[in-house]
Amino acid sequence: MFKRRNAALDQVPRFVVDDRERTLRRVLSDFPEPLLAALISGLELHGDDLRCGRLFTSHTSSCAAGAMIRELYRDDFECGRIEFLARHQWRKRACSYGGELATGMHASLLEAIFDRAVMLTLKLRSEVSERAAARVVGRWILAEAERELGIRELRIAAGLPPIVSWRDRRLRRWGEGMERRLPELVPAGA
Repeated sequence: MFKRRNAALDQVPRFVVDDRERTLRRVLSDFPEPLLAALISGLELHGDDLRCGRLFTSHTSSCAAGAMIRELYRDDFECGRIEFLARHQWRKRACSYGGELATGMHASLLEAIFDRAVMLTLKLRSEVSERAAARVVGRWILAEAERELGIRELRIAAGLPPIVSWRDRRLRRWGEGMERRLPELVPAGA
């Protein structure tokens, strides 16, 4: 018998937050300003019509990275359904738009985080529809993006650079103190 999946979901399950929060925060902390602004406005405008698994599932619905792309290239999306099919629906991933989306990996990581969070939510709450799970996950990502924007504004107010880039940090090599963290080996017969 066909089971209806229309239960309400008001927040992302704790297991999903624990699974994806660190990764999401790390990715958002490295987002360039234009992408972060487009993500926030895209999720505010298109957050109620999110889907999982594809960049654009229809003329109006997309994943979180698709909502960001809709805001980045707003003029390209002001078209009819047929023109939308020709321009955008064939694209499977955000990196197909080129530029920062292809080289920075930010959009690809966002796609993976969003899809995994929605799939985990559906696994944990089987009575919830995919649309409801995607909507709640989108709201969670929006809240985290707004949090990151607030952190950047506080850093600017304190006279610091807005982004702490992990790429700028020097990698520690063996012989520079890393070996001191290893436990001492005790012989088996001692």
